[in-house]
Amino acid sequence: MLVSVVEPPSDEVAKEHDVRTAFVFIEPSARILGELNALVESDQLRPVIEHRFPLEKIVEAHEQSQSGRTRGKIIIDVS
Repeated sequence: MLVSVVEPPSDEVAKEHDVRTAFVFIEPSARILGELNALVESDQLRPVIEHRFPLEKIVEAHEQSQSGRTRGKIIIDVS
């Protein structure tokens, strides 16, 4: 399943990957984030990570986010 909280997922992309789509609008909350974390930890939800950047490369991360060519999440490592 292809799920988006930003915009409705592309039907064409879903067909390419033979998956269903869903668009979800939610207000962020600690409870919901906890539930999502539990789903990720149990492998019931697998986020797609496209890029991972160290904090020192935050400008590159932002440029990537604005490029319109990222299909997954961009992770900023602040550790």
